[in-house]
Amino acid sequence: MGDRWHINFQKLNNYIEYHDKLPSLLNPNEEIKKMTRWLYRQNKVFDKNIANHENGVVWLQFKKKYEHLFLDNYDKWNNMFNKLHNFIIENNDLPPFKTSNKDIKKINNWMNSQMKAYKNQNSVTFLTIESNMSK
Repeated sequence: MGDRWHINFQKLNNYIEYHDKLPSLLNPNEEIKKMTRWLYRQNKVFDKNIANHENGVVWLQFKKKYEHLFLDNYDKWNNMFNKLHNFIIENNDLPPFKTSNKDIKKINNWMNSQMKAYKNQNSVTFLTIESNMSK
């Protein structure tokens, strides 16, 4: 298991280094799907019994390095909310739709998706945003 584990781990690490995202089962490339399934299996194995696994330290360091990619939906939502909130405070304005800055564009896209979700009442509402803004 050791050599094969390290080969799969290196493939995953290289993929993340290059793309700055986790692989997905939605990717049409069969190798990427295979990598994704391997990643899910490793998460299950290490979550259950990391202390007794020979690669436990390596996996913990890996997850720490890429913790921004392993966030749950609640943490992702809060991170984007905080980015939007900070942008508004710093610039006294909403993030612009047209910008060459990828980070600002991402914040704007997120804000627009939240506004649509609120309008359709099918996601996190702006009542949550308002309560967070008052903190």
